[in-house]
Amino acid sequence: MSYTKIISINLIVLTCIMLALEISARIFFPEFQGHVFSHNKSMNITYHDGSFYNYQIRKPNNSNFIESKRPLVLVFGDSISGGFGTPYEDIWWNKLERLLLVKGIEVQLISISGYGNNMGDSSSNIIKAINDLSSKENILIKKIIYQFNFNDIMPFTSDDLESSSKLNSELFSKIAKWRYEYANQSVFLRTLQHYAGQMIRKSSGSCIDRGWSALGPYTWTYGSEGFLNESEKYWSIFKNNLKSIKEITKKNNIEFEIFLSPTLFDVDHLKIHPYFNYLNYDFNCSKIDPRSRLSNFASDLNLKIYDPAEELRRSFEARIKEGNFIPYFFTADDNHFTPTAASYIAEEIASKW
Repeated sequence: MSYTKIISINLIVLTCIMLALEISARIFFPEFQGHVFSHNKSMNITYHDGSFYNYQIRKPNNSNFIESKRPLVLVFGDSISGGFGTPYEDIWWNKLERLLLVKGIEVQLISISGYGNNMGDSSSNIIKAINDLSSKENILIKKIIYQFNFNDIMPFTSDDLESSSKLNSELFSKIAKWRYEYANQSVFLRTLQHYAGQMIRKSSGSCIDRGWSALGPYTWTYGSEGFLNESEKYWSIFKNNLKSIKEITKKNNIEFEIFLSPTLFDVDHLKIHPYFNYLNYDFNCSKIDPRSRLSNFASDLNLKIYDPAEELRRSFEARIKEGNFIPYFFTADDNHFTPTAASYIAEEIASKW
């Protein structure tokens, strides 16, 4: 038998095996379909980037962004306020704008948010935006909302991560983009990535033994055991950032408020979501109560906080009692809430506006 024939047979067999694996994955793991990211896709949802005075924003469609003459509410945050996996019409702040209009409050909400941003990024963006935009005659900034994520307290900004990580080489970046845009179109490969990611993390042992893996990106916000001294340092920096923003907003007659973006752990106490806490984060390792601390900061700095977690949990559990479970967070994601949850969040903020 010729080598060409042997290679051809092997390729046919390999193709059949891969096809069988893909079909099986689509049957048994349909929740991993559509996890595709590209320059204009987020969880396979099409999005359009626009520009607002040279600040990148999310816009409704591919037409030119049209600024209204209404007072402006600027939202600063991360991928949550960037509209992760969510059509423009379903993003929490866009729903909030429509609800406020029903109440007779006419404002335009614009989100200046970046994927991976934390408080270090947002604070510099807020101060820069105020300095840039307040001087323009046709802009009236009424309010700034900082979307706090419970992974925001950390020792680096997104730029620090990109510049310091050995993995962020040009080659690695290209491979990662290819994986998100093309490999993830295969449900089998996406499922394989999920379980491989779970296997390489230390998901058992004591808080000290597990180190960063005990609470992952929530390590410093919750003051994980072994990281408490670092956490206190970064919380102090965080409070100083809030103080600086409060001072500059007050000087410019702008309201400054905080929206606490709830996590899966705040909402699903029944642990019903598929893949709930699949990395086994141990919140018993926590030495800091972030909500209590934020409440104290808000009291000291005279800040208003929107915390929709309780209402979100109420509505979620009401659905469960009725027998109508619907995910409030994306598959195997404890941070990004779905459009269903976004509706309740917008309602809760609008009711407290």
